[in-house]
Amino acid sequence: MRSVFPGTVFVFMAANPSNRTMYISDGSTLMQLEALRNRIQRSAVLACALILAGTGTFLYAGNQVVTSGQSIQSRLSSLQPGDTLFVRAGTYTESLSFSTSGRPGSPIVLMAWPGERPIIKSSGDRLLTLNKDYLVVDGFILDHGNKSSDAIRIRGDARGCIIRNNEIRNGRRDAIEVNSGSDHLIENNVIHDFFWQRGKDAHGIVTDPGVLRLTIQNNTIYDVGGDCVQLYASGSDPISSYSKDITIRGNIFYTTRSADSENALDFKGVDGALVADNEMYGFNNKAVVVQKGCRNIVVERNIIRDSDRGIEFRGENGKGQENITVRHNVIYNIANYFAVKFDWVDNVTFVNNTIANVTTRPFFVEEEGLTNGVIRNNLFYNTEAPRIKGTFKAVFSHNGWFKTDAGPLAGANDVTGNDPGFGNAAAGDFTLTASSPARDAGMDVGLPYVGSAPDLGANEYGGQTTPVELISFSALQNDEGDVVLEWQTSGTGNTIGFAVQRRRNNEDEFRTIGAVPVLAQDQGRRSWSFTDREVKPGRYFYRLVQTDADGTVTKMDAVEILVAVPERFGLEQNWPNPFSVSGATPTQFTITLPRETRVQVRVYNLLGQEMKQLFFGRLPGGRHVIAWDGKDSSGNPVAPGVYFYELRANSIKHVRSLVAIR
Repeated sequence: MRSVFPGTVFVFMAANPSNRTMYISDGSTLMQLEALRNRIQRSAVLACALILAGTGTFLYAGNQVVTSGQSIQSRLSSLQPGDTLFVRAGTYTESLSFSTSGRPGSPIVLMAWPGERPIIKSSGDRLLTLNKDYLVVDGFILDHGNKSSDAIRIRGDARGCIIRNNEIRNGRRDAIEVNSGSDHLIENNVIHDFFWQRGKDAHGIVTDPGVLRLTIQNNTIYDVGGDCVQLYASGSDPISSYSKDITIRGNIFYTTRSADSENALDFKGVDGALVADNEMYGFNNKAVVVQKGCRNIVVERNIIRDSDRGIEFRGENGKGQENITVRHNVIYNIANYFAVKFDWVDNVTFVNNTIANVTTRPFFVEEEGLTNGVIRNNLFYNTEAPRIKGTFKAVFSHNGWFKTDAGPLAGANDVTGNDPGFGNAAAGDFTLTASSPARDAGMDVGLPYVGSAPDLGANEYGGQTTPVELISFSALQNDEGDVVLEWQTSGTGNTIGFAVQRRRNNEDEFRTIGAVPVLAQDQGRRSWSFTDREVKPGRYFYRLVQTDADGTVTKMDAVEILVAVPERFGLEQNWPNPFSVSGATPTQFTITLPRETRVQVRVYNLLGQEMKQLFFGRLPGGRHVIAWDGKDSSGNPVAPGVYFYELRANSIKHVRSLVAIR
């Protein structure tokens, strides 16, 4: 029987102060700990905090632990915003769902115990349903047991759900279906072996129309019978109903099933998408297909290789496509039909791509064709000639043609020859060497470059090739009255940080209220957040100011939010926590009042003895920050340990715990 970490501190806090007790584990078994917790719960436990020795991990109020043989679902129903349910190693046969929503900054978390990998198998048609807001599922093996139903569904108008660090496997329909909702994140998962039969779809991730701001990043999805990712809409769905602002970044998509799989990406219903930094290979069909009037799509810095076809953009069901940008992609070892195809696409920017070792057309336009296009700075190597077999209205120049006939795309200032000066094309290294004729041979198309002019192809010699872009920026007021800012970028590049600026409706100038640095460990990070706790009711504007290592400062567009008067009394968790009673920085927490009220705020110890009264008097409605320096009413630092801070207002009482250290 496993024991918990020796030296772990368990703090059980009951409603009666005399029952608030600290236990130090010397290796007690989880069964003994569970029995102890249950005994104390009969005394009306308010919360349990665990301090894991040697890890620096604090597991605060509301956290629970499930061990093998116990039910996960029975515990999920009791979780509240900010709670975490840890699951120990073992196999659990259950179908899971949540009954309560989390909140921004306080999600409800279902997580594998650190260092362990519990297995959850479906007991019914569904393995996991997420139909509430701000839920996190992290660290499991989720095995659907070859059932002929979707394994995971995100349903209803759920917001802010996260599926992270899981292995999701073995089904006959879709691994994850996102039915609707907004601001979901699917990241760092391995999804595989979802297959029904040839010609019958079983996708890795599929969305229905109307999904907003979904991010799919850093996953590996392979050997599925349909598409690795499909953004779905029917032919009759209007474009106004399509999913919007979808980010697909940093993933690996592949198949070993040959014709039993379909595409890496199939876009049938999206208006606004970023497809960046992915690798796709092994597809007997198209690696990427974009159809049915999809629009406002950026495809950049992807590697597409060893497939039958590359990327196809085609109109369908009476809907043409528009506003398509394809840049800095490497496409190679394509066997049939085309590397890139356009049919009924308007407003196309096709720049700085490398297309190599293609035994068919590298660039193909047919039927309704391509209009309002820009084709520049691309590098073609060892391919057939491009083919234009439909409407074609574009400007084209400054492309490189090596062992390739430019044919109908021959333009001004093109570079031709046999050797483009790749690092090692046979090994898939298409970076340029110092002597490459493609260096400084391009035209300025508004992207960063090094040297006297841009290089041809996807890889700029000696420098970063694409700017960091702000994909989305939003401001929401949470239940505590804070303003939670969340934004997504196309990466980090050479950014060193973001300043967060704010102004009120009656103010003329923005002022900086905080900063979010980009650290070494953040390289490649794309999701960011900042919480403004210093707000009162009124209208606010927020903007980001991005600073790069070379000193470049970029001011982003502002977002607006109306901060309402709190609807109820509230007491937030203190910060920092734990905090040092001997340090110079006090801990702070915020109280929210729906109206002017007489309030009392005090701190007391585990025995219920008052350490200090922090405030007593009347305060107006709104948010108020209270600070405590860790000293008692006599001015002496309190002893290290667990303390409680309490808000009393009329007949309302709220209590939270904090940890004081030396």
